[in-house]
Amino acid sequence: MKVLPCTWAFHIKCFPDSLVKKFKARFCVCGDNQTEDVNFFKTWSPVVQSSTVRTMLLLSTKLGLHPAQANITAAFVHSELDLDEHIFVHRPPGFCRGHDLVLSLNRSVYGLCQAPR
Repeated sequence: MKVLPCTWAFHIKCFPDSLVKKFKARFCVCGDNQTEDVNFFKTWSPVVQSSTVRTMLLLSTKLGLHPAQANITAAFVHSELDLDEHIFVHRPPGFCRGHDLVLSLNRSVYGLCQAPR
């Protein structure tokens, strides 16, 4: 069993006049330490072919439609891990319960090789 290191990524979002809008924190795993066939079995990256984009733009122009876009901002943290994949991470900095605890992930987080699924 390989236990992966993890970290926090902090970001401060500001208004255009430099006033603080909100503080954000993201839990990240150092996925570059994962070993294929041990910590993950397959990777996947959602991509679109350029011919598909050109076809959709051509159709929208010919039919007089206005193309729109959608973005799922939390797609990485909503995908569940496969049942046969068990990923363990060290406690994140600032997590003070217990000394020798590791965490088992149920969902993918930023940094994992399985994250884009």
